[in-house]
Amino acid sequence: MAKKKFYAIANGRNGPKIVRTWKECSQEVQGFSGAVFKGFSEQAEAETFLLMYGVSADLQESPGEENKSSQRPNLAKAWVEQHGGARDPLEDEMEEKAPEKPAQDRPVMFFDGASRGNPGEGGAGAVIYTSDSFENQLWRGYRYLGECTNNEAEYTAFLLGLQAAADAGIQNLKVCGDSMLVINQATGKWKVNAENLMPLHENAKKLIRTMPGLSLRHVPREENTVADGLANQALDSKSSNC
Repeated sequence: MAKKKFYAIANGRNGPKIVRTWKECSQEVQGFSGAVFKGFSEQAEAETFLLMYGVSADLQESPGEENKSSQRPNLAKAWVEQHGGARDPLEDEMEEKAPEKPAQDRPVMFFDGASRGNPGEGGAGAVIYTSDSFENQLWRGYRYLGECTNNEAEYTAFLLGLQAAADAGIQNLKVCGDSMLVINQATGKWKVNAENLMPLHENAKKLIRTMPGLSLRHVPREENTVADGLANQALDSKSSNC
């Protein structure tokens, strides 16, 4: 078995990052509730793992090691092209996951953003179901964004769904998305450092305040196919319905 040299941390004590040693990784994930991480033998695989969770990070070199991440800007893209972007299941025994909450009979919103290039052409999509049974859709929307970053597309999708819920007078809403960055920033777990995301985050906070019964949950991409399809519909058609 190949020795793991790169540890990708999608959710850890200090946010997303890639480190070279288990010692550094354990400092970020041990005792941290909801930690999501995995070890890889290739840097490109580690970068792609983070992208699957809607986050990205540069390699954090250990003291005394040369930082070569700036010399390899397209590794993740190359790995996706070679392997088809499939995500392996998390295998580390120390991975922690937040316990599932019991299903409630309340509206559920899924959101997703997509960009072809980062930055590149972007689209956003969201869908609201009447309940956890997912049998009936209350609303669905998509918007073509032009050039944007992936995180801007994710935030816009988040805002589309929140605004639709607010317009419908919904105050008790379950929100699901595969962008760990949006979920953790919306809950206040992560700070918003990117200036381009700050106004989007502020708008989201204003809408969230109108929904006292709102909850947020990160879901894997395979559970977010409808919103993903709407985002790509916006991209393919270069059109919007909201």
